[in-house]
Amino acid sequence: MPVRSAKASSLLGRLVETVGAEVAPALAAFYVGLDRTFYVANLHPLDLLLKDAQALLTQMRTGYRAPEQRNQQRSGVHAGFARFATSTMASCSSYAKRWRSACSGRS
Repeated sequence: MPVRSAKASSLLGRLVETVGAEVAPALAAFYVGLDRTFYVANLHPLDLLLKDAQALLTQMRTGYRAPEQRNQQRSGVHAGFARFATSTMASCSSYAKRWRSACSGRS
């Protein structure tokens, strides 16, 4: 499983700010389930999830799969990452809400 770090928490918090707390867990699970060569070769880094969030969200909502993905099946590893991402995003959603309310008092 990926290591939880300050950088990972920051990226996930930014993802929640970008797509919303309700959508972020599903988007993260969708992302780690993708078998795109580039994502797999780089171990599905969180910075690419954030960078590609809008395109991934469109693909998730429309059911679009890139040609290289249409005939591939998810492996057990991807399913494990999907479970990890879903649980991590749930905790990050709550972190992002606390962070926003703590920062709202700043001028």
